[in-house]
Amino acid sequence: MPEPESQQTKGLTAKILERLELLMPTADAQAVETDAPDTRALEGEDNLLVVGDQWEKQRERALLVGRILLLVALFGLVLVWLLSIGGLLLMVGYHVRGFSLSDAVVIAYMTTTTVSVIGLFKIAANWLFSDIDKPPKSK
Repeated sequence: MPEPESQQTKGLTAKILERLELLMPTADAQAVETDAPDTRALEGEDNLLVVGDQWEKQRERALLVGRILLLVALFGLVLVWLLSIGGLLLMVGYHVRGFSLSDAVVIAYMTTTTVSVIGLFKIAANWLFSDIDKPPKSK
């Protein structure tokens, strides 16, 4: 035979059910609110966009500084090359301290350095003035 429920247990059960019924409308109302966009999350997205833009500007600035430094170094290298050609031609032409080279050696030196200088400037110009956002060409 089952034991009869005490009056105290019945009253406690009724109170619990009553409180649960009070919570249900609140929970349902909150469920509807979650369908709306969360403004705090949207503010966080805006902050991320600002930080991302700042990072992008810093990256582009660093790339620009690096390109300028490499351009200055390339200019110095080309200047030394061209001065060496001029110096070599002057030494060969005026026979400074008996310095002489055959014509074939002088022509080979002049053509190879000239082609190297033109090639380096072509590579540097393509790299310096390339479009950053454009994807690289695949072979």
